[in-house]
This record gives sequence, structure tokens and C-alpha cells, in this order.
Amino acid sequence: MLRRSIVRQFGGISHPRQPPGFIRLLTLEGSQRRPPIDFISKSPSLGSKSPSSSSNHKPGDEHEGPISDAEWELRAASPLRKIMTYTVRPATPADRPILSRICLLTGDAGQSAEGQYHYPELLGLVYAEPYVVVSPWFGFVLVDDESGDVVGYILGTPDTREFERNIEKEWYNGLREKYTKDPYPQGSTDADKYAINLIHKPDTAPEEVISVSQAHIHIDLLPVAQGKGWGTKLIGKAVEYLKEQGSGSLFVGIDSRNAGARSFYLAIGFEGVTTSHGEYFRLGFEKWRY
Repeated sequence: MLRRSIVRQFGGISHPRQPPGFIRLLTLEGSQRRPPIDFISKSPSLGSKSPSSSSNHKPGDEHEGPISDAEWELRAASPLRKIMTYTVRPATPADRPILSRICLLTGDAGQSAEGQYHYPELLGLVYAEPYVVVSPWFGFVLVDDESGDVVGYILGTPDTREFERNIEKEWYNGLREKYTKDPYPQGSTDADKYAINLIHKPDTAPEEVISVSQAHIHIDLLPVAQGKGWGTKLIGKAVEYLKEQGSGSLFVGIDSRNAGARSFYLAIGFEGVTTSHGEYFRLGFEKWRY
């Protein structure tokens, strides 16, 4: 049942005035933050004369003296210096369409799987949407404040075996009537057929993993949100939530082709779990430092 998903590292800061369950994340693209006035007036790169080039300086070649507020704001408005803010909020059932979309766009070992499906909704129906419908579930989404778009998520359950029992009764029975296996829906690709097979015979977590952790997660982020620490922030929200539920660990399955995901998890405290099939990593919360 556990998709071998990718995660990449992200970055940001918390905002103390957000309501519970929210995190404000800020990233500066280019030199967005204004340096101290002393630095502005003396730095050759920001307009004052460089000692090594003073003999060649001509009036108008450079900006003399401190940069005004108006000029600084004009420079800051450059596309290369755009301020981007993000909010982490709890996921809701209303997020199902975008969760499914992100799942598809990251569904091939972290790359887009769009061209592989005739029925593109299938991947999300297996790996994303049930995590905001079937109990017990939890989830958080990363939202671009400017556009309002969801650009990433972390979804999971505190009790994998209970979730597996409930998803069989409450989710897959209805889907099996729509996505038949014999015959497959017209135009089904190999990827469609693989997902449909999972609907009819869902994967379950190996007992070797369940014996060391009951909670699991799926995490996916669009390219715009990758590489700056936001994945770590989302995992931190999951850790916080699961601790409140009395859990002491979680696990995640990955696509074994993805060396980057493997390195990332190991770097932030996850440990590999030996299983009969698949590749899984466990995080004991006593090792969480983020």
C-alpha cells in the first residue's frame, strides 16, 4: 500500500503568530533582505567606489553614497529578488483534487508521471486521496501565500494496520466497480493497469516494519518547493502531531531507484529497516533534531 515516494529537503522559518497547526515559511530569492546602511554605502558591489578601481571611476558610473529606501525597494522588486512566503496548514478533504495532482506530478520516483496514464487520477486514488478520507489519517499541506496554490503535502496515518483494514472496506470497494480488472477500462496503459491491480489487491506494509513502527507517511513536493528545507518542516509537523497521539516513531517507503531520497532520510535521522520486499526507513522521534 505504501508508495515509494521521494522527498527533497526544503527551508524556511516559523512564524510565531500563526494559529496552532500553521507554520509561516519565508525564502529570499536573491539579496532580498536589505543590508545595514553602513554596508550599503561601503560595499563596492552595491554602488560605492572600490579602492582598486577608484582611479577609473567616472561620474554616473556608480551610485554614490547610501542607497535610498525607494531605490532599494525598486531593486528588491526584481524577479531575482522576489520574497516568497509559504504556510503549512492541516490538510482537508477539500484538498483531494490538488493532492491527487501533486501525486501524479511527482509519481515517477519524484518526477512527473503524467504521460504514463490514460486515467491520471488513478495514482492519487491509491496514494493520496484516501489519506484525507479514511480514518485514522492526518496530513499537512504547503501553500504558496501569493497564489494560494498547494505545492506540497505530507499525509499519513498513526495506525497503519487499522488504516489498511478501513481502506479496504471504505475506499477500494467503490473504486473496484469503476475501475474493473477483467477487462481493464478502455485505453488503459501499463501504469493504469498497475494502479488498478493495487485497487483490487492493495499492498500492505511488511510485518518487519510494523513490528518497529505503526505510523507511516507519504510526502511529495512540487519542484518549486524542493531543495530549501520545506520537506524537513513538513516531517517536523508530522512528528509533532504523532507525538501528541502517543506515537514514538514513523516509517516511510521509497522507490529504490531514488538515491537522493535515501540520502536525505538517512541524513535527518531515519534508519533503514530490513524487509522481505521494498525499501523502508524508520524515524525514532528521540533522534529528531529539527
